[in-house]
Amino acid sequence: MSFHPSPDIKISLTPMDDMELVDTVPLKIPDSLSPYESLGASNWKTLTSFVPLLQVLPALSVQQNEYVLNGVVTKESWNQLQSFAKVVEEFYLSDAEGDPQPRVASLTYLRLAQFQGSVPLFPSLRRLQIVNATASLSHSFLLLSPSLDYLEISGFPPSHAHLIGSFLTTLSDEEGLSLKSLVLGPSLLDSVSLRSIYRFKDLLSLKLNGAASHWDSQLLGSIGTLPKLLELVVDGDDAEYHADHSPLPHDNVNDTKVGEGSPVLGSFNSPPTQAYSDFVHRCIPDFGSGSQPFPNPVSPHQKNVEYDFDGFVGISPGDSRLETQYTIRAAKPLQSTTAAIPGSPSTCSSALPKLSNLGIAGFKTLRTLSVTGSSSLIHEILSRIASLDLDAVTLVIHLSQAEQTVPQPSTGSRKKGKLSSKRCSEQPRSDPPDDRLLALSSRIASQWANCIRVVDMKPFRSQPLSLFSGPTNAISSLTPCEVLEVLDFRGWSFGPSLNNTMSDLTHSWPKLTSLYLPADHITIPTLRILALSCPLLNILEANISLDDIPPIDSTKGYTLSHPLKVLSAGDSGTTIPNSRVLLLVARHLNILFPYVEVTTHENNAEQWLQIGEFVEVFQAVRKDDADRVA
Repeated sequence: MSFHPSPDIKISLTPMDDMELVDTVPLKIPDSLSPYESLGASNWKTLTSFVPLLQVLPALSVQQNEYVLNGVVTKESWNQLQSFAKVVEEFYLSDAEGDPQPRVASLTYLRLAQFQGSVPLFPSLRRLQIVNATASLSHSFLLLSPSLDYLEISGFPPSHAHLIGSFLTTLSDEEGLSLKSLVLGPSLLDSVSLRSIYRFKDLLSLKLNGAASHWDSQLLGSIGTLPKLLELVVDGDDAEYHADHSPLPHDNVNDTKVGEGSPVLGSFNSPPTQAYSDFVHRCIPDFGSGSQPFPNPVSPHQKNVEYDFDGFVGISPGDSRLETQYTIRAAKPLQSTTAAIPGSPSTCSSALPKLSNLGIAGFKTLRTLSVTGSSSLIHEILSRIASLDLDAVTLVIHLSQAEQTVPQPSTGSRKKGKLSSKRCSEQPRSDPPDDRLLALSSRIASQWANCIRVVDMKPFRSQPLSLFSGPTNAISSLTPCEVLEVLDFRGWSFGPSLNNTMSDLTHSWPKLTSLYLPADHITIPTLRILALSCPLLNILEANISLDDIPPIDSTKGYTLSHPLKVLSAGDSGTTIPNSRVLLLVARHLNILFPYVEVTTHENNAEQWLQIGEFVEVFQAVRKDDADRVA
């Protein structure tokens, strides 16, 4: 037979020898496909509609703008359809609005299901996206296949959430299923559907984008039992965490049961507010004498690390002083050390909580965590992670509007013949955001100091320029994280102390490659300290003060060859009308970062672009000199 395939079908029709066709007639390649193959487009394996497959069947016709099957579908034509379907690897299912072509009648899908039976129609389907579908959900079951690696479902109406739940449950029962990646939302699913996720035992990546209206211990517990999960992305919007006492939907509930009195940053079954007060406001007795500093955070989940309480000196792996190696499962419960947060006042430091003997049972293999949600939800997820290899944490924290601070813009003024800046008075700080940010950052440092590479903690900002107050000791608490590569605290305002904090702490992160600082200013001398302390830094975003620019030091060795590639310099707080000052700033940057590209991200863009142009001139002159020598 001869037919003309729709351009919607993208399949490879060439090598059919390796396909096992059981009781089927080998498909003859139609001549009409030759032009496509002559253009090199022979590997078309993606479908966006059932229509191309249906066009294989001679019984297909169009009646009243609908595709219907009239008459008998022969065994030969059905085998041809199966041969096409067997090479389809991707399917994008959606209800496109305004599509002029005829739609497939519901009875046609029913006949397809009758012909196919229990055997998957698409046995090689690996990637399935169901996006903005309503009517199409009724025949989504034709796409069930144990070969699926990636599944994305989003944009469905709440009235159809039960169909999605039924689809997920049915898919999880497919024999031989090895689903690796699951993306749900943005659309709300009922809790029963969400709790069925734990049945996908081979999941490596799970992304829930606004899929849950609220979170509880049963839902988190079920997700935490996934034995191979490496990546978890949760967009909980402003949904709170609600503790409950329901058993987890797990075959061995006792394996994950948590004692009600276990204070791992607050009991799993206790309200989150209790956890925060225990975490942040607990003070500990003096370590020997009141003059001694408190030690850095230590957790039994850290491997190959010990701390010298007299000087916060980390003992590297392999040191002879290391007598015991921490392991995932110790023969006896390990007692943790209650430690203070570096940078806290010595009189009553906010102490890290004592980790109990309880073995955390969830998320044992997690490597990457990204959560957008309330601080209570983020806190609860962090306290359930048993993985010792978490290396990336991205948090976007929802805070109430009452905790929001929006500084007034800075203006320039002249005082005694010298240009000075008029900055807004420091905004009042509210304890709740301070406490929660500090609690979260300290948890990360105490649990994963040896492995965490990326820490990204931002407040959720309804407006791009809105800021939230925060404590600088949230940064200080991360000093034990010596393998840190990316640090991002954009969206916070830590106050004038940020400059001194960064000067004192940057030596703690020698492997840092990307640094995104809060809105507060740092100085040129601090910029030099950053260059000396972080030799691998490639990207830096900071607001740099242009007040009191130091003179150029003529001492030999003052010039550096730091490999920084991008410097995004923002609002300096001062408008400089004198181009000589801008030229001096550009020379400082050229001395520190000879290959840097200067960009801007906030106010005073014109003067920073001008500084960037001066830096480019210095680089061009240097190139001219090199060419001249050559």
